[in-house]
Amino acid sequence: SDEQALEDLNGIVHPAMQAEIQSQIDAHAGTDRIVVLDFPLLGENPRKGLAATIVVDVPHEVSVERAVARGMDETDVKNRIKSQITREQRLEVATHVIDNSGDLASLETQVDATWAELSEIVGGAPAEDQA
Repeated sequence: SDEQALEDLNGIVHPAMQAEIQSQIDAHAGTDRIVVLDFPLLGENPRKGLAATIVVDVPHEVSVERAVARGMDETDVKNRIKSQITREQRLEVATHVIDNSGDLASLETQVDATWAELSEIVGGAPAEDQA
């Protein structure tokens, strides 16, 4: 809830994190490898030159419900959501959307299909051989 403290923290963490992310991308540029960035603030800090941007989407109500079920405070969860870009803005940057509002089997099916599609794009090894 302290905007200055958040700005200070981001000023410390983000430069080092951004440098490491770019280092990983650069290290694999021109290869048949897929670099996966698990990047919750990608919409706020978009990356240029990516072959794909996957957004794992879930309605806010479901997100709040799941976080509370894991022991988080409901008000804290809602405040975190409010501090991020909107769901609509996040979806706008997506080249692929995985709907996480269903069950685990549905999620796994979508992830497998997306991974297979991306593996085809890079022309690398079969999807099950990529890491």
